[in-house]
Amino acid sequence: MAQFLIKTDNKEKKTFIYQLGKGIKPVALIYTDFDLKNSSRDITEEEIVNAENKKAIAQILLYNENNLVTIMQKRKPLSSLSLEAEFKIEGSQVPVKKVVRAAMTNRPDYSDLEFQGLTHAYFINQSSQVFCFEKEGNLASLVYTDHEDSNSAISLLPIILAKRIEEQDYIFEFMRK
Repeated sequence: MAQFLIKTDNKEKKTFIYQLGKGIKPVALIYTDFDLKNSSRDITEEEIVNAENKKAIAQILLYNENNLVTIMQKRKPLSSLSLEAEFKIEGSQVPVKKVVRAAMTNRPDYSDLEFQGLTHAYFINQSSQVFCFEKEGNLASLVYTDHEDSNSAISLLPIILAKRIEEQDYIFEFMRK
């Protein structure tokens, strides 16, 4: 099972995607901190770039065609989360079960996660798990998936970003330096 870390650093104003295993390998980067401005949706697209060569590998679209978040790759939808909370990967609906912190930390095998800042978790189609954390304004998601390629982590971005997007009226404050 492959592991990925998706981390939004509050001070650096960037979101990093790392593959974990034999060391930490940077996979992708998003130049935004996902802070939202009330009643302002002037930025509705952001690129996901390769961490090494900074070339675009996907785009994040917001509020596009009845979707809260859509990840586009090669001009085709890789994954999306609709406004009705329907999650799709490559056009096929995928079952997702969201579990809140209280339910997770009541289980002995997950009780230590409460002290690490666990906010909630997702269990996707019996092949992937996502644990979402928040600590001192920094966000992190630990992704476990059956697939080794970085697209498996990138395709889960709509559900990883959903809670923060839904709780605030807008999305993406552009922070390129």
